[in-house]
Amino acid sequence: MKISWRAYPVMILVWAAFQGNLCAQTPTVLSSFHVVDMKKRGESRAPVITALDMDAAHNLLATAGDDHQIRLFGSGGDRLLATWPGEGWVYDLSFDPTGRYLAAVNEWGVLTVWEWQSARQLYRVQVSGVALRAVSFSSDGQLIAVAGFDPTLTILETPTGRMVRQFSTGVRDLRDTAFSPDDRFVAVTGGTGRLQLWEVSTGRRVVDQTVALRRQRALAFAPTGQLLAVGGEDGRVRVFALSASSLQLVTSLEVDEGQITTLTFCNGGQEIAAGTSRNEIRVFEVATGREIGRLRGHTGTVARLVWTAEQGVLASGSYDTTIRFWRLPAATVVGERPATTVPGAVRQ
Repeated sequence: MKISWRAYPVMILVWAAFQGNLCAQTPTVLSSFHVVDMKKRGESRAPVITALDMDAAHNLLATAGDDHQIRLFGSGGDRLLATWPGEGWVYDLSFDPTGRYLAAVNEWGVLTVWEWQSARQLYRVQVSGVALRAVSFSSDGQLIAVAGFDPTLTILETPTGRMVRQFSTGVRDLRDTAFSPDDRFVAVTGGTGRLQLWEVSTGRRVVDQTVALRRQRALAFAPTGQLLAVGGEDGRVRVFALSASSLQLVTSLEVDEGQITTLTFCNGGQEIAAGTSRNEIRVFEVATGREIGRLRGHTGTVARLVWTAEQGVLASGSYDTTIRFWRLPAATVVGERPATTVPGAVRQ
């Protein structure tokens, strides 16, 4: 993947020029325009939300958490379409980009894949003997990457569940994984603060870089594939320029308190949203490093963020048992009064 580096010196100079003004600028405070509250749905026990994804083309929302159930909603979460067993605490789930499959991983090391339109479970695979924490599809929907509390990153064939590759990472606490937009690479990060990049076709590890001294919990590729962001317990989001064999730090975005728990690029990669253990979502402008918005309303750790470009909507799931929907850019203020926040602890 050949990348022009001309844009990055300019980006860095622009970012540096803004440093003297950042402290004087106050980010816009936003509240959500729509809330799905599991406590108000008549559930016997409202689950904390640790897994969330959206399929904008089919107007679908999938959620899961610690109550061992996967829920499929339509109409922005207002209509429950189906409930499927999750076999334990579901830590992550994902729709494939083609709109055919839904995959979920749980605390028992199990990957389950459904064809959601027919509500048919395709297969259940015991990938690991310990918890799986992350699942991600390739852009063509043909491959699935899963990672968790063993040192192996596993790639499976989506239609069959057949194992394609296993990468030995040397890290026994993997927290997030994602394919690059061109499906050439798969990235993984976790407990040692290392960020690894593997070439899918060859199984070759092309990057193994310590980016922080504390656990990293989240990573995300920009839509162009030229930037890769990672964040974690040190309260920083580091954005790297990606080449075929190296990472170059472009900017480091600091959250003044709390941990980074989830990340997503928004608005074509121009902005990045970071969920935190202090119940907030912080939105930064990538080119300048300027914080442009603070999204408030959750009263627990923000566990998952999903950006849907088709709708221009950011969705967030939290330990407070709610899913909230936000509109960006952050200059657009909406009317709901923010709820009072209390400090939220990250569950291990």
